[in-house]
Amino acid sequence: MATYLESKPGFIGLPRNFLRAIGLGIFTKLIQRPEPPKLLIRKSRRVALARSSVHILPATISIVLIYINLSGRFIGSELEGPQGQDSLKMALLQVAAKLQELLVVGSMGTIIFHIIRLRLFSNDGIPLGLLASGWSFSQLSYFWSGEFWSGVLSLFHLPSSRLKSLGLVLLLLLSGILATMAGPAAAIIMIPRIMDLPVGGSVFWLNGTENDLWPTVLDSSYLADHDCSTPDKQLYDPACPSSHFLPLHQHYSNAPLKFETELIQLDLVDPQMRKAVYFTVRQGPGVIDTWFYTAHAPTAAVQDALRDLHMKALLFLKYRVGHFGRHRPGSLERAVSKRYEVETKSPMTRTVCRPLPDISFETVKTLMFPPVKLDEKFGDKKDGYWEVDVEKPVRDYLGRRRILIQEGNGTWRLNPEPNTIPSLIAIPVPLDKDENFKFGLLVARRQGETNVWWPATCTLDARWGDSRSFFEFGDRSMRFHDFHRGKVSNLVQTDLQTTNGDNILSPYYHPPNDETITPIVLHPDWYDYLSPVIPAGFIPDHPDSPLRGTNRSTLEALLETIPGHNWKTGDDPGGIDTEGLELVISMAFVDGLSRCGNALNPSSGMLLGGTWEKGALEKGTRWEINTDHPDDVWRLFKLGEPVEVFPPPASLEPERSTRMVMRVTFTGYMMAAENWFDYLCVVAMMVHALAALIHTVWLLWRAETSEAWDSIPEMIGLAQRSPPPSEEEACLDNIGAGIASVRNLGEVAWVEVHEESGCGSLDGLRMRFGEGVRNRDLKGVPKAEEWYS
Repeated sequence: MATYLESKPGFIGLPRNFLRAIGLGIFTKLIQRPEPPKLLIRKSRRVALARSSVHILPATISIVLIYINLSGRFIGSELEGPQGQDSLKMALLQVAAKLQELLVVGSMGTIIFHIIRLRLFSNDGIPLGLLASGWSFSQLSYFWSGEFWSGVLSLFHLPSSRLKSLGLVLLLLLSGILATMAGPAAAIIMIPRIMDLPVGGSVFWLNGTENDLWPTVLDSSYLADHDCSTPDKQLYDPACPSSHFLPLHQHYSNAPLKFETELIQLDLVDPQMRKAVYFTVRQGPGVIDTWFYTAHAPTAAVQDALRDLHMKALLFLKYRVGHFGRHRPGSLERAVSKRYEVETKSPMTRTVCRPLPDISFETVKTLMFPPVKLDEKFGDKKDGYWEVDVEKPVRDYLGRRRILIQEGNGTWRLNPEPNTIPSLIAIPVPLDKDENFKFGLLVARRQGETNVWWPATCTLDARWGDSRSFFEFGDRSMRFHDFHRGKVSNLVQTDLQTTNGDNILSPYYHPPNDETITPIVLHPDWYDYLSPVIPAGFIPDHPDSPLRGTNRSTLEALLETIPGHNWKTGDDPGGIDTEGLELVISMAFVDGLSRCGNALNPSSGMLLGGTWEKGALEKGTRWEINTDHPDDVWRLFKLGEPVEVFPPPASLEPERSTRMVMRVTFTGYMMAAENWFDYLCVVAMMVHALAALIHTVWLLWRAETSEAWDSIPEMIGLAQRSPPPSEEEACLDNIGAGIASVRNLGEVAWVEVHEESGCGSLDGLRMRFGEGVRNRDLKGVPKAEEWYS
């Protein structure tokens, strides 16, 4: 019969088997024609290979994706393909992941149907409760249903070996787990995610011990070996604490001191560095204090130099080598974020100011200073204000500046010479009330030409806090490092790593008192470095200053930028702008502290050698790769943790240098397994690929396959052609309206050949239930390459 060609293992039959195997059997049934007899069991390796396509496609996809995820693939800031269409690409990948899930479930279903058919053909049989497991295994509820457990219990009472029964149960459980995991697993290994990729960095050294770089006591001896004596040095030498004055004066002269939010980031640019300064604005006693913190300048300078070389190493790999292991340098260059990070310490300052009634410097004896404790917010104090004897520090400081002069009779008075008394004075006062805080400031504004001043006392809390200094860039936004001058043109930012550092804005935040914080003892003679008196010609006159041309200290000139109307006249001291005082004082001190160590590390280029050589571009301000010795490139730009690329410079003494580590992390779309769930998904897809491979090899080895009864209509059709059990068999009673009996669900089913079920000269097939499978006639067992109607 011509219709038999549909089932022959020739050229025409192979596409049909392939289409049906991958779930596209509809294309083999579009033409209406009489239903032909069929070969129940085909013995052909070509047909077996065609029917194995249901495994080959999802397994191949899984193996490729597993390899990519285990080895890692960095994509960059955007997915492959047309730009600006990531949302569409993601949607298509989600559709592809869903298709992969369906293919995996279909593949496992094919294995289950194969085992069920083998048991139906053999003397083993299969319980009724497990007969539909090829369709039900993808539903998790099936595994605690009566059908499943009735079938399992019945399975172990069959004459087949317990090992075969256990294998079927484990296959069903494994298939159920894979069906549950297939969806998330396919999405995890197929859809790229924004991830971090460590790409090396380098170890580097700073000149000086930790106490040199982050001193805990600051007095005149700290900079005794460095010249900060002239106005040029004081205003322009980055090693001098007062060199922040001109950029700060420009900022405060043009920026308001009132803010809408509590945490502010200010980008400050000075001749050496561009850095972010972070600060909180006081919100009242016991709520939020005025805190400032910023980057440590020597750390940031060398860090930016190494960042420059690290980026040049990437460009070298891109243009000279063309590859970077499993990642493409071009994709790495297009990272969403490039972060260059160093663990260091950063200066932190807190200032609390309180106004007082009018005073006269000639007669002042004691003043009340706000109490600031190491591990308390201001306002959480257990005792009152500190009463401090200010007579000696006031007269010593103002006497040195010739603002106060002593008469022959021992009395003190203001200097009557013109242009000698500034309108605002900031006087350092040592505090002995707490061993960790020994510095205060008396800030006073003169009332006209009188001897009366509006005062405010300020307590300063200075510390070193554990932090991470970092540069972070987008696609292509970084600038070259200036090796000649050590100038940092990129914005250096800071992450505090102190206890509760991220909750500094919380009303419940308490300053930590642990190893992450180191208090700094400040002495008044170091204050002379921070706020030296500068000749009037070097300080811009502020419009609100009533005495232009007067010699002032740098801090006094900064405080003069606070609008004059914020210093309320009269007897009410509550009108003094203490918030403005705290902001300006904290800013000046935190910036001055950030320069500790600059005198010992004047040049970032002192660390370089070997692979790097000074270039001829831009008058020697850039450094390029020595292409004759590119070995260090692979050590500077590498996967994982950084290693020591540069040996300690010969000019450094090992016992007087500090080892630092810069870690580089690129962030972007990436395909990689990075946590336990990712690896669980990889294992799930590996198990499926292995199961699919084993089943494919088995099919090709035995070369016997069948595609019967893998759909519900086909199973119903077989049941319709089968006679019901006879009264003597006594099984499947009263099941027309449903099955509630464990016994009925445990009845064993098998398929046998029977002449009465056939059509014409061909034998037919029927399904039987009961105990007869144990001793049925071997003539009833279906055979390979036999036609059945």
